Amino acid sequence: MDDNVLISEELNDDDIVAMYSSLDTEEEDCEETPVKTSKREAMEALVTLHKYFEMSNIDNSNIFDQIYSIEKQVSATSNQVQTNITDYFKS
Repeated sequence: MDDNVLISEELNDDDIVAMYSSLDTEEEDCEETPVKTSKREAMEALVTLHKYFEMSNIDNSNIFDQIYSIEKQVSATSNQVQTNITDYFKS
């Protein structure tokens, strides 16, 4: 009885190309370009973390030491801007 039921059809070249080209555009739409987090945003996140652990009444000083260590690392990073090679030559 089911032998005569059409369960699939043969695809021609145009159908195959259309199917794969639509997959490519869907994948491109899903990829997001990562946004650089500023130093200020990182510090605000650490302050938020610190407040969270304080309010949670967690009595583990190791957590706070780790947060302070990360804060020092973030503070130590500089916001250097790449210079042009022409900046090194006097006019």
